[in-house]
Amino acid sequence: MTGTLHQRVGAAVDAAAESLIALSRAIHAAPEPAWQEHATVRRLVEFLRALPGVAVEERTADLPTAFRAWAGAAEAPAVGVVCEYDALPGLGHACGHNLIAAAAAGALVGVTAVADRLPGRVVVIGSPAEEGGGGKIVMAERGAYDGLAAVLQVHPADRSRLSGPTIGLAVRVVEFRGRAAHAGSAPERGINALDAVVQLFTALNAMRQQVPDGCRLYGIITRGGETLHTVPDHTAAQVGVRAPSMPLLEALAARVEDCARAAALATGCTVTVERPPHSQYPPMRLNRPLGRLLADAMRSLGEEVEDFPPGHEGYANDAAVVSRLAPAALLNFGIGPRGLAEHSAAFAEAAASEAGHRGMLRAAKAMAIAAIELITDPALRRRVGDDFERGDT
Repeated sequence: MTGTLHQRVGAAVDAAAESLIALSRAIHAAPEPAWQEHATVRRLVEFLRALPGVAVEERTADLPTAFRAWAGAAEAPAVGVVCEYDALPGLGHACGHNLIAAAAAGALVGVTAVADRLPGRVVVIGSPAEEGGGGKIVMAERGAYDGLAAVLQVHPADRSRLSGPTIGLAVRVVEFRGRAAHAGSAPERGINALDAVVQLFTALNAMRQQVPDGCRLYGIITRGGETLHTVPDHTAAQVGVRAPSMPLLEALAARVEDCARAAALATGCTVTVERPPHSQYPPMRLNRPLGRLLADAMRSLGEEVEDFPPGHEGYANDAAVVSRLAPAALLNFGIGPRGLAEHSAAFAEAAASEAGHRGMLRAAKAMAIAAIELITDPALRRRVGDDFERGDT
């Protein structure tokens, strides 16, 4: 039976291909950053409401740019599909979230063609503010991902491959306060806050030599002073820490805070260190049965898919929070040549290309096929659930 259902899914997505590509192009042409995705969500909700048998809930988790849309039976099991759509400030859709959004919508297009045969439902979860906003953390705290048997997501990349567990992320915002003075006539009266932020980065550079393999330590100076001829009295920086486990992540973040306090002590400044809300992500849990299900669905469409890479991925994703509430898998789909770098102008261009849209349509079909398999195969759900209960990160 599932073979017939898969064929119907593919035919439905093919029939809607032109409108899905138009949806992707419209989102790409009008990029909106985290928490500001109002026009994008209107486009997505209008598209999904027009699908037969689809119910839509707006303002999910009391967030203006979050939503859920579902098709299928009212009872469990429910399979979630992540829909992301925020853009990068200054770079637009250089992470290809327009393709992620259209693929999620396309997955529901495919499911509507077979919804009357499913003993369960597929739920597209519109998740704002992935790019540094931690939207899924807020939604998870408010129950938006509760009751799901599994969660599927795709992401554009330079090739099609399974994603391993992502690395954890912690962010610290550091501010130094000194005392202003004329840099030429009375520098001795000042306390130089720029010296403090330079000392912070000197300490971080020394610390970087002793962090374990697989960790990341980096930062930017967000405020370095106001005028050349005045001793800076207020500087600020953001520091990012990445690590493959929560204990290591927390230990390294604590050392960053110590570096900030030491820099203040060395220069005579005062310092504040803050953890921005929703800025800390755990590593993503790897669910191998679910990942392979999604990869096999993609392979059934003629796409070559590489297996799980060794170790942890270097990027962080707020979907990691979801992976600790339900089994989750992330599949990358190729949209350009190998080596194409995310968060670049070239990637933004590829996200609107013909190759990008071919990949998006395959990804939509693959998620719909994988969701159908999960809903119709209790033994498969048990294997996925058992792997989730064991955990690996």
